[in-house]
Amino acid sequence: FEDLTGAEVKDCFTYHDKLTFIIAEGDLGLALGQNAENIDQAETRLGHDIKVVEYTDDRADFLYNFLQPLDVESVHDDNGVLRITPEDDRTKGIIIGRGGRHIERIKDIMSRHFDYDRITVE
Repeated sequence: FEDLTGAEVKDCFTYHDKLTFIIAEGDLGLALGQNAENIDQAETRLGHDIKVVEYTDDRADFLYNFLQPLDVESVHDDNGVLRITPEDDRTKGIIIGRGGRHIERIKDIMSRHFDYDRITVE
C-alpha cells in the first residue's frame, strides 16, 4: 500500500471485512489519489475492500475519523472517557454491535494507539 500510494502506513488490520489502513496525518490525499484511483488499484491488487483512516494525535478526532462514514454527531474526550454521540439509534446500534462485539473491537483498535479510560456511546 505504501509503495502504491506513497502514504505512510502506521497500522493495518481487518475490520468489518475491510482491510483498514491507518495512515500518517496529512497523507490522506496521497492514499486516496485523484478520484480515489489509488484505493481502486489497491483493492484490485490486494483483493480486499479497503478503508483508509487518517491518524491524528487527538484521541477523539482519531476515533471520529475511524467511525466515518457512520452518522456520528461528535466524539469528545471527557477526562479520558471518549464519548461517542451518534446521530440516531440505528447508528448507535451499528457502533455497539450485537452483544457489544463492534464496540469491543473499536476499543481494541484504540488501545493500539492511545491510552484512555473507556469509550461510551450516548
